[in-house]
Amino acid sequence: MLKFFFYLVPVDEGTGPHVYVRGSHNRRVFKHQLSLLVGHPAQEVLGVYGQQSPITLTGEAGWSRFR
Repeated sequence: MLKFFFYLVPVDEGTGPHVYVRGSHNRRVFKHQLSLLVGHPAQEVLGVYGQQSPITLTGEAGWSRFR
């Protein structure tokens, strides 16, 4: 899988950056696979994948990044 992120306006920690969880594509919890919810509580996600797993993407307008 390849993802691209493009920012149309400047994005920082306080303006709604995209946050993804490192490793969640490799070992998804069964409960999360069956959920109809778009998101899950942060503490639940950090409990499964670890405190160091979140990656926050910030950047200037026109900035792009792929993973």
